[in-house]
Amino acid sequence: MEKQFSISVGPEIKGETPTRRSLISPNKLIDSPSEDVKTLYDVMQFSVKNHGAGKSAMGYRKIEKIIEEEKEVTKIVGGEEIKEKKVWKYFQMSPYIYLSYTEIDEEIRNIGSGLMKLGLQPNSKITVYSTTRYS
Repeated sequence: MEKQFSISVGPEIKGETPTRRSLISPNKLIDSPSEDVKTLYDVMQFSVKNHGAGKSAMGYRKIEKIIEEEKEVTKIVGGEEIKEKKVWKYFQMSPYIYLSYTEIDEEIRNIGSGLMKLGLQPNSKITVYSTTRYS
């Protein structure tokens, strides 16, 4: 027998998949794993504490190689066929590199310390602008 982690809730609507909720909270949506969790920082601390410091939390991949390929494409503009060359880029990616909860926690603390050194206070707002780069 298959173990169930969720149950159907609400009315059945013809042609739609039923709404499901976790067995942990079938009567209401949970928006926080604990009443003490109020911020993103709290989420990370909760995760480090409950999922094991050495356990993999997230991963990323590096671009190892960019392959460019030029192709001729046909477009219809104003009812006329137009041929133009287009460069397509394909990315050869590395295997996943995983960071543990502890490593991510350390990065978060470093970023927070840097923001405090710049003079940010609780409830300060920041905007991050960044270009996309291939490296």
